[in-house]
Amino acid sequence: MKISVTVARVRSNRVFYQSPNLGEGHKGRGHPQWYGARFDLKDETTWQEPDETTLTTLTTHRGKVLTVTITAWHWEWRPMIFLSHRLG
Repeated sequence: MKISVTVARVRSNRVFYQSPNLGEGHKGRGHPQWYGARFDLKDETTWQEPDETTLTTLTTHRGKVLTVTITAWHWEWRPMIFLSHRLG
């Protein structure tokens, strides 16, 4: 079994969306839902409970000690959608 991990750096004002829940099928008029729950990086109230949180310390080459918190969410069953558009 091969396990892959993606670590990415994104802007702090980026917004992600979960994939919509299409399990029960589309009922009614109009287009099916395009996006699921909102995940706004600058608004912690939109975050779900993290699956993992790790706290570690790093020392820079100048001797400064930094504390780093890594928070992880596992969305194998409902991947996130990254929306991007050009401004201007």
